[in-house]
Amino acid sequence: MTTATVIPLADGFLLECSGHAGYDAKEKDIVCAGVSALCMAMEAVIGELADEGCAEDVRKHAADGYFSIEAHVPDGDPIAKERIGTVFRTVCAGLAAIESLYPDHVQLID
Repeated sequence: MTTATVIPLADGFLLECSGHAGYDAKEKDIVCAGVSALCMAMEAVIGELADEGCAEDVRKHAADGYFSIEAHVPDGDPIAKERIGTVFRTVCAGLAAIESLYPDHVQLID
């Protein structure tokens, strides 16, 4: 099972996904592929926001069956926090949709 944990921070957000969905063989697992695609999209958009100065101290880690990304807002900037929050909420909505279709393979903790 893939467990996705979303943690709002005082000055940003943290998403951690761990485990394999186990829906099918590794190279055919559509559930794992969906979760991975959401994580890759989040990584790309947070990277763009960092380039624009809306995110700082971005930490990411990816390994087999594990992904995490943490992004902080510069100096408590409310617009930056809203932009980063929108990205995290969008990815969480996607993860929740996958969880609703495949509850034995994905668990979202927020």
